[in-house]
Amino acid sequence: NAPPREILDGNQMQFDIILKFENVGEQDVPGKGVNVTIEGIHPSNLKKGNGAATVQDLQHVVLSSKTPPASLNGVKKDPEGERLPGGIDEMNFGTFSFNTTLEGNNEFPLQANVCYNYTTRAVGDFCMKQDLTKIAAGVCEVKGTKPVFSSGGPAQVVSLDESIAGRNKVLLKFKVKATGSGNFFKPDETNPRTGSAACAKGDFAKENFVKVTVDTGVTELTCTGLSGTPPTGSVRLNNG
Repeated sequence: NAPPREILDGNQMQFDIILKFENVGEQDVPGKGVNVTIEGIHPSNLKKGNGAATVQDLQHVVLSSKTPPASLNGVKKDPEGERLPGGIDEMNFGTFSFNTTLEGNNEFPLQANVCYNYTTRAVGDFCMKQDLTKIAAGVCEVKGTKPVFSSGGPAQVVSLDESIAGRNKVLLKFKVKATGSGNFFKPDETNPRTGSAACAKGDFAKENFVKVTVDTGVTELTCTGLSGTPPTGSVRLNNG
């Protein structure tokens, strides 16, 4: 009932806007930097306190009023294999009233846009041999599709393929797929102190990217388009 299904116009009725959300993924979501915006109604149509509401009144960049901000725990399994649900929290935007007078019944479908930092982990096995060009049987096959297991999340690693690239080189190719309904953005590297997610919607240079880190435990590993130790970089998602 925050907000209720119906309210009165002309500042005749006060109501609250409270957002309740749950982490249904496997990774913990840090409270620091969660960015929530209420959309669907212009702030000037609302009154908060003694004046018209502002855009800032419908935005929050902290998870809750706790200090330091809490984290939303991810979904876990106990030793018996039972599913333990993820964390639940609430965000209170305050008390409002509808500022203007309407000629009839108007509907304003409120929507909460939530932008947050998230991590998906995937693991798979690949085959290494002393001489990859020999066809002698061994404990594993180099060429082919390998099993890969990805944690639950809005973006997942869905395939891992291995092929021979030389006598002592293998080529690993993996695919990252958007499995959720939201958008993806480059992490905000310019503001590491706050950890705020970079929700640059409409910015082609930042939208539809995921940050990828590949860690195999093998030294001198190189990955096309990635750099550093372990190899890290951004990949763009095309058509999901």
